[in-house]
Amino acid sequence: RRAGWSVTLASVGVADGAPVLCARGQRLLADTTIEEAKLVSFDVVAIPGGMPGAERLGEDASVIACLRKQREAGNWYGAICAAPAVALAPSGLLPPQATCHPAFESTLAEAGVSAADLSMRVVVDDEWRCVTSRGPGTAIDFALKLVEVVEGPEAAAAVGAPMVLPRNAAALL
Repeated sequence: RRAGWSVTLASVGVADGAPVLCARGQRLLADTTIEEAKLVSFDVVAIPGGMPGAERLGEDASVIACLRKQREAGNWYGAICAAPAVALAPSGLLPPQATCHPAFESTLAEAGVSAADLSMRVVVDDEWRCVTSRGPGTAIDFALKLVEVVEGPEAAAAVGAPMVLPRNAAALL
C-alpha cells in the first residue's frame, strides 16, 4: 500500500470475515477469500511463510491455482520464508533461481537451486517472474523488490526512502 497499490489480502481456510491467525500469534483481517481472489487478475501475488501456514497454503488448491494463473499469464509472483520450499516446490512453481528460510534450504538444494542463491536475502528469477526471500528479517527487502520488478527501481527507492532504512539497504536488494 505504501507504493500506492491496491492490495488484497485473501484468507485461506477461515470463514469469510474471520481473522487469520499467523505463526507468531498476529491476527489479520482479510479483504476476501482465496476462492474470490483467484477469479481476479493481479500484477503480483505473494504468499507468506511461517509454519504451519505456509504448508497450508501449499496444500490449498485455490492458492496454487492463483499462483499458476500468475505464472501462465507472465505476471509476477513471490514467496518468503518457508513458502518457497513448502508451497512453490511441491507444486512445480519453484523457479531455478530462488531462496528460502535457512531451515528449508535442503529442499531447494535438492531441487537444483544453487548455494549462492540460497544465501541471498532476495532472489529474482526474471524468466519465471518470481521473487523469493529468506524470512522475517528480509521482509522489507522482499516487498521493495516486488515494487521494483513491477514499477522500477525509482519507485522502490521512493517507497523505501521515508522508511528510514539503513544506509546500505539499497545494496541489500
